[in-house]
Amino acid sequence: MKGRDMRIIAIKIARLLAALFVIGGFSATIPIAAAAPKEQTEITESVPPTAPVHEAPVKVVGDIPSQRITMGHEHTCVIDDHNDVWCWGSNSFGKLGRGYASDEVFPQKQAIQGLKATSIFAKSNGKTCATDTGGSVVCWGIQATDKYAAGATDKINAPVQKHAGLPEDKKFKRAVGGCFIDSDDMLWCENKQGIGQRMGDIKVHSGGGSSSEGCAVSLDHSLYCWEEKSTSRIPLEEPSKTPKKIEGMTAALISSGTSDNMCVVETDGTPHCWGRDMFNELGHDAKTRNKIDLSKLKVTSISSGFHNTCVVDNRQVPWCWGGTFGGIVDENKPLRGLGVPANYKNLEVFDAVAVATQDYRTCFVDTQGAFWCWGRNKDGTLGNGTTTDSAVPVKVEGLTVALTP
Repeated sequence: MKGRDMRIIAIKIARLLAALFVIGGFSATIPIAAAAPKEQTEITESVPPTAPVHEAPVKVVGDIPSQRITMGHEHTCVIDDHNDVWCWGSNSFGKLGRGYASDEVFPQKQAIQGLKATSIFAKSNGKTCATDTGGSVVCWGIQATDKYAAGATDKINAPVQKHAGLPEDKKFKRAVGGCFIDSDDMLWCENKQGIGQRMGDIKVHSGGGSSSEGCAVSLDHSLYCWEEKSTSRIPLEEPSKTPKKIEGMTAALISSGTSDNMCVVETDGTPHCWGRDMFNELGHDAKTRNKIDLSKLKVTSISSGFHNTCVVDNRQVPWCWGGTFGGIVDENKPLRGLGVPANYKNLEVFDAVAVATQDYRTCFVDTQGAFWCWGRNKDGTLGNGTTTDSAVPVKVEGLTVALTP
């Protein structure tokens, strides 16, 4: 064979290999939704590859159903579409609102009799509070250290009791992040003694924290924060005991409460997080520790836990990052240990509208109002009638969360 023919053949082979390389590279970037079967994506690039770019503002979920789900360290509570409150998990300190205490596990969900609620939140001290349809704030699971508990320590496990630390002449419409919003849109947060203090004269639609530290989003989408002493989770340059406006931020959502970090979502859907970042829960690459660019991940619901952060994007896809145990779904693989940093994962197979995460587990509400959870299940907190951990979402049967007021 002549040398010219050999060169032609070599060129054709090179072109063929180049074409195959391009096709392979293109197929690796096809969104999961176009692939079969659907599976999760591990993100190692600077931007989640399946997150679309949208210049227009996105509609965020600030009320329903995110305010109807809450997760404590050992229990879960959900408000269904009939305003009934269902709680399951550990009943230590009366966390399940049933009027008695034990460390017995009740994996099966059970409604709190007589309570019709509109919003709910579990605090880190073991107390859960809800606003009811009459505008009262009711609480249960009050610890003995709370001097405003219902009676004395021998009555610590009494069923739902009206919040003794809030003014009786006020009606409240929302429990948010450990604080409460009254009918005039004013924010009340508890101090160390359990007494609610009004946080300035700013009208708000969300917020969280305590009277000594927290943030809130005003009705005009401004972000206000306060703290008695400087912490890394509050975006203030210097302490302020009263709410101070954070300039340059137009906020829509806030995730604040029992964790050591706080996240805010701007009105265009861009998330920002501050605080502890031991397990990459603020959004760093697990391998390089470089900050991930979140600007193209448009968020409609957000929740931050002690070891992970989870969101729902504007395509209704849940995403999580941070510690793997309870924050990252590993399909049918065994759950990895707490504190093993992982990169971003998503669940394209599910259509979600709201998400909630704690240190060992994550739950979300889908577009049909069904409630799904995965992670640690030691106390029956996943709500599927077992105490077996699950690395994939399991459905809480017989429960429908309201998607509209």
